[in-house]
Formats: sequence, structure tokens, C-alpha cells
Amino acid sequence: MFARLQALWEQINTGLWFVPGLMLLGALLLAWLSMAVSLAGFDPDSLWWLSSGDRESVAALLSTLLTSMITLATLAISITMVVLTLAAGQLGPRLIRSFMADKSTQFMLGFFLATIVYLVVVLRGVNADLGREESHHVVATVGAALSLGCVVLLLFFVHHLGRSIVADTVIERVGRQLDATIEEMLPKSENTPSEPASHSSSHDDGAVFSLVRGGYVQAVDHDALVECAKDFQCQVLLDFRPGHFLIPHGAHGRVYPASNCSEKLIQGVRNAIAVGGQRSAAQDLEYAIRQLVEVALRALSPGINDPFTAIVVIDRLGLCLAEIMRRDPPKAIWQDDEGCTRVVGQPITFAGLTDAAFNQIRQSGGRPAILIQMMAILKQLAEQARTEEHRQALDEQVGLVLDAGERCIAAAYDRRPLETRAAEARRHLAAMEHAARS
Repeated sequence: MFARLQALWEQINTGLWFVPGLMLLGALLLAWLSMAVSLAGFDPDSLWWLSSGDRESVAALLSTLLTSMITLATLAISITMVVLTLAAGQLGPRLIRSFMADKSTQFMLGFFLATIVYLVVVLRGVNADLGREESHHVVATVGAALSLGCVVLLLFFVHHLGRSIVADTVIERVGRQLDATIEEMLPKSENTPSEPASHSSSHDDGAVFSLVRGGYVQAVDHDALVECAKDFQCQVLLDFRPGHFLIPHGAHGRVYPASNCSEKLIQGVRNAIAVGGQRSAAQDLEYAIRQLVEVALRALSPGINDPFTAIVVIDRLGLCLAEIMRRDPPKAIWQDDEGCTRVVGQPITFAGLTDAAFNQIRQSGGRPAILIQMMAILKQLAEQARTEEHRQALDEQVGLVLDAGERCIAAAYDRRPLETRAAEARRHLAAMEHAARS
């Protein structure tokens, strides 16, 4: 249930309706309060800032404001759709979720819609509930204030959307999402070696289980799996991790020992795994990395031809990989409260993350500027390598980028900075290996 709720919250958080929906409820409450205050009666001369006039003038004012706000909200939504269309074409359709998850955009659209709802509700109240002897000044004043707020907010809305489509802004936003995922998934380094993944398959091949629904694994409730495995005194081995695509009714994992496997256990395992039609950033560390890579690939495509954006992506990927190197690897083994291993998952390796970050960009961007900047980032990462896994992954990437440069860069002058940075990176990696051996 937790895994499904986590995946559901990810969908809600990246939707364009949640915050505006809450603001619509707030508009209904505000309309009720202002009507209640108006029914209590107010002397318009006692407060200078209150709107004055009789019921007919207040109704005419609110009706005019309502018409204007509907036009304003339509304009704001149209601008948003244009920006989303441009973002999908230039930066990639999967980044639309990032735009929709922007809380500033959600708040501004919600404010426009909440103002319309308020005006509709109080206009009906002015025409039906308030007599000529009651005061309408609070209702009209709040409606006018909200409408003025929408006019001012429209300027900031256009400014925000204009900045949000700039490639550097998009890269930074997706990078922050990746930073948040790293913070949540990777524990801070305590310089303790991680426990090797193991399972009790020496004399037992285990019982194979499968998921009945196909799609992307969005989240896994490992705590629920541990409790389920403990109840049946077994160990569950998962052949997938969040982000993998599974075909239903395949061999998705095993239960050890096979004699403890039952239909109730398999059902409990299935209930702890959320599968959907699209990937989610909830537990998928590669998700935001691939979003950044998609921006770079779009920038390097012949139709756009923007290597500067690709260079910014490479720099941001290097920043995130450096943070990953300062942390311990994510958990691959989950134990119960008695210290018995109950769940073994597919580990996320640093080599896999570097491959996801650099391979496609290197394969698509065989230009001197791209390869040289990639090698410069690898050199800086080599200076901060902590483990043998880091050293091997970075050394492999250095070799791959150097080979790509030898194939794609014809001029020796252009290859020289690439080779210089590669030599510096390997010198740092060799020094680290020498220190580890000594």
C-alpha cells in the first residue's frame, strides 16, 4: 500500500490540478466568509477602503470583474499551453511533467481560477441573498482586490513562464529534482563497506514468482516485503528495481526456500510493488539523469544544433555524480529486526549511473567541444574518487571518451586538450589505486 501511495503522490505532485484544486476550495470558503461578514452589516463610511454603492452597483461591478477574469484566465491557460508545446518540441516531451510540477505555475493558475469561483459564488449571493438593507461592501472589496491581484500576477506569470522555457532553467530544475532523489535514496557516507548481496540458493533454486501486471516499476515497499518474508520464514530475491520495465507473467524474482512459497506470499509480494505506465522519480535514481540526458540529446540533434545546452547538461551531471560519490550506495539488502536477510534487490551501481549519464551523449555528440568538456568533468570527478568502484567506472569512461575523440576529431590541435585532460584524469585515478594498495 505504501508503494502504491508513493507512486500516486508522485502523479498528484506532478499534476497541474492539485494546488489549483485546493485554491478553489479556499475560494469557496472565502466567499462564504465575505458573505457572512456582509450579512452582519457594515457602515461603508467607517472604513475608507471599503467599496461603496448599492446592491445593483455591486452586482454590476462583480459581473464586469467576472467577465474580465474569465478572459484573463483563458489568456493565462493559452500561454501555458504554448510554453508546454515549445518545451515538448525543443527539450523533450517527458519534461512536461517537470513544468506541470512547478508550484509557482500551479499557484498562479490556481489564483486566476479561484478568483473566478469567488466572483461566481458572491455574485449569486448578491443577487439572491442580500437585500437592499444589507451591506455589500466587503463582498465587492474582496472581489476587487482579488481581481487587481490577478492583473499584477499576470505580469509575474508571463515572466515566470518566459524564464521557465530557457534551457539553463530547465536543466537546473531537473538537476534539483535529481539532488532531492539522491538525498532521499543515498545515505551519507560513513566509510563503511556495504554488505554484499547474497541469498540462500546454494542448495535450492527457489520458487519463481511473477507479476500479473506489466509496465514500469514505480515503487517498491521494501518494509512490507520484509514483513511478508518474515511471516513465511523465507527470503525474496527481486530481479528488478524501480525504473525497470516488466512484461507480465515473466520470471521476476525467486523465493528461498521454495517449500515456504505460497500463493498468499506471492500476493503479498505483488501488493508491495507499484507498477504503472510511466516511470516515476520516487525511487528511480536514473529517472532524472535520463531527463537531463534527453535535453542534451535534443540539443545535439541536427534540427536544434545547440552544443552549449549539451555542455550545461554535462556540467550538471558532473555535479550530481560528485554528490553521489560522496555518499554510500543505496541499499540492496533489507533485514528484519532480528538481523536475518529477507529481501535482496538489484543494486544500483556507480558504473551504471555514469553509463546512463555519459554514454548516449558521447555516442551522439562526437564534437570536439562536447568530448573535451566531458573529459574535463571526468577529470574533476577522478580527483574525488573514493572507492575502487568509482575508479573503475571513471577509468572506463575516460577510455571511451578518448576513443571517441580519436575517431571523431581529425585535427591533432583539437585532440590535444582532450588527451591532456585524459592524462590528468588517469594520473589521479592511478594515484588513488596506488594509495589504496599501500
